Amino acid sequence: MNIKVSSGELLKLVSVCASVIPSKAVMVILKDFVFEVEGDQLSVTASDLDFTIRGSMTVISSQDGKFAIPAEPLLVTLRELPEQPIEINFDEEKLVLEIKSSTGFYKTSSNSTDDYPQLPEFHEDNQLDVSSSKLIKALNTCSFATSTDEMKTNMLGINMAIKPDLIEFVATNSHKLVKYTLYGVHESQEHSMILPKKLVSILKAMSGGEQTITIQYSKNQVRFRYLDFEITCKLISLVFPNYNSVIPVNNDKEIIVDRQSMLHALRRLVVYGNKTTFQTNVNIADDELSMDTLDVEFSNEAKETIPCQYQGERLELCYNAKYLIESMSNLSSEEVKFLVSQPGKAALLLPKEDEVGEQILMIVMPVMKWRPYDE
Repeated sequence: MNIKVSSGELLKLVSVCASVIPSKAVMVILKDFVFEVEGDQLSVTASDLDFTIRGSMTVISSQDGKFAIPAEPLLVTLRELPEQPIEINFDEEKLVLEIKSSTGFYKTSSNSTDDYPQLPEFHEDNQLDVSSSKLIKALNTCSFATSTDEMKTNMLGINMAIKPDLIEFVATNSHKLVKYTLYGVHESQEHSMILPKKLVSILKAMSGGEQTITIQYSKNQVRFRYLDFEITCKLISLVFPNYNSVIPVNNDKEIIVDRQSMLHALRRLVVYGNKTTFQTNVNIADDELSMDTLDVEFSNEAKETIPCQYQGERLELCYNAKYLIESMSNLSSEEVKFLVSQPGKAALLLPKEDEVGEQILMIVMPVMKWRPYDE
């Protein structure tokens, strides 16, 4: 069996599929790509049993067929080759693969595709179309707030709640929460599912401008069809926390600040603060926002003052600077606003103005306020 293909185009295809090749595979053949040719179409499949990616491209082939090819040597070979036509030859009897380029050839053994596990069949119950840029932005905005605690399995992913004309994406680890609402979705049915966090990096790797992603979902699985790729993954089959019940609704004090100014100030402050608690005092009065931090053990301290927009009584707040930095880094607006009710209560962090068709909300949890100086 002989395949002629562009080395560069094949590299783009297998690089995306490689994102699900496991570093420690439970089966040797899961370290391989499965190549399947029908006519002039080559499909490449990779799986770690939880995620399966299948991509396709046009090739010149002598016949239809199917074979496995080790992922690592193929990826290294293609990355180091300049763009050129290459040939892949497969000997079905000897299970031997040979790659020919303009400067050399590379031979390796192949595993039998009969050993490749039977992947679960996907029976889609529902389907909707979403803008690829909006979906990737939603998942990327939320992903930093997912839990890393294996004991909190239902918080390890991003909850995607489909409602009439909108989708809510939510992630939380109990200390921080992000809610991204995407409007203008043409879907009348309601459904909720928890997407694995790994899905974010896979979709970002395939990003190819403004396209439509078709989402098909059932009770236990979800499939994304995007460009020439198809990604199927298992859902986290648990109940996500009731996030709406913890979002404060009576935060009547509004502080508007330049996002980059506050973000850079926090990054300067955090290196002088306690590396365990990251506690930082935030005091607001007379259109000024001052932040100070202290690490008693190493006699470190720092203070920053930046302008803000605020009318009201003086506010003395305290937050985890690391969480503030993570939250503000995942916003893109020039200005952000904090909505606060009183010290010691959760605050809301939002863009001053949301982009059309979306709404982003983050919860900033307070920490116990300390005073670095006697007053």
